[in-house]
Amino acid sequence: MAQHLAPASPADIGAALALLQCAFPAAAMDAVTAKANVRAYALALEGVPAFALDEAARRILRGEAGLKHAFMPTPPQLRDIANEASRPARWHAVQLRRLLDAEVEREVSEEERARVAARFREILPN
Repeated sequence: MAQHLAPASPADIGAALALLQCAFPAAAMDAVTAKANVRAYALALEGVPAFALDEAARRILRGEAGLKHAFMPTPPQLRDIANEASRPARWHAVQLRRLLDAEVEREVSEEERARVAARFREILPN
């Protein structure tokens, strides 16, 4: 599960952006603006799992993300869609971690139950 939730690599982010930019062509940018644009997406997508980024792109391209279809999503919009896509996996990871960290309760024998019950009968008034 941890591997599934590992952050997307720069190559993963670049591939998702390239796919979306092909689908939503933008006006020409000079080199400085283009570099700043890529940096904005990289910052916004830091820590997002690769599978969630892929799913976000899929939802956007299918028109299932609730966005207008004429424009490339902004960095925060893309982050929000990826976060939504990863929410179930993150929830399951937390539940699994809780299970793995849980203390196992020991089985109480009938002999011990009887001993404790007898002791309570001794100290509790009738």
